[in-house]
Amino acid sequence: MIAEKNAFWVAAADWLASDRVTPFDAAVMAGAEPAADWPPAKAPSTGRAPMLWLAGPAG
Repeated sequence: MIAEKNAFWVAAADWLASDRVTPFDAAVMAGAEPAADWPPAKAPSTGRAPMLWLAGPAG
């Protein structure tokens, strides 16, 4: 029963960890330039807006 309830999350984690995914800065969706490349070299500096990373198909 537990495996059945968690099957979606296991599949999502498998997909996100695969080479079929390209993480990108969500700022791109709003037409802005990405603030950083993935993986980020370091945490955003103080005073910057938090970065949201989305996952899209590998391109």
